[in-house]
Amino acid sequence: MITLAAVVSAAKPSTGLSFVTLKPMVRTILYLVCDDIKATVRKLTQKKVKCSAPVKRTWGTLTKVTLPSGGKLGLYQPKHPLARS
Repeated sequence: MITLAAVVSAAKPSTGLSFVTLKPMVRTILYLVCDDIKATVRKLTQKKVKCSAPVKRTWGTLTKVTLPSGGKLGLYQPKHPLARS
């Protein structure tokens, strides 16, 4: 069984969260952020986590992780600068 901790662990070292609000339906989507999508997908796959094929978008490269419930969790490598503390 995969856990969110396993997904976050694979996305390190710079795991972050991104929230996107889409209009006109006004819904918010949660994404995990990583530095290297290919390496992260490779690590997750080794842990038996199902990931969709990475897709390039204008804002970054995106994959979706399948959770045990069947739900999907977005994971992406951004092309834009991130706010860091």
